[in-house]
Amino acid sequence: MINRLIISLASILSSLVLAYAHLKEGWKIRNGLDPDNAEIPENIHILSTTGVITETAAFVFGFLFLIIGLLAILFSWLKYWHAVFFCFVAAMLAIWVRVMVGAG
Repeated sequence: MINRLIISLASILSSLVLAYAHLKEGWKIRNGLDPDNAEIPENIHILSTTGVITETAAFVFGFLFLIIGLLAILFSWLKYWHAVFFCFVAAMLAIWVRVMVGAG
């Protein structure tokens, strides 16, 4: 029982937090705002780089994580625990793909 709760929370929270972060980043890029706040010279190298992800990629990953999170909520409500675990695995694979896209 506790495993189902932990997997459900991990699937929902990881997906929705990343959806929020990517959609927020996409809107910042679209509106011409500096997404990384690079004008502060004390930032470390990773935070001071610009152009790590494009607007399109930010929105694609944002909506992908949003869909995975909403499906995880739906499957948790319907108590399809295998599908919730599939959403968790899909979110982790999407994170891996996102890291590879950002690193390239």
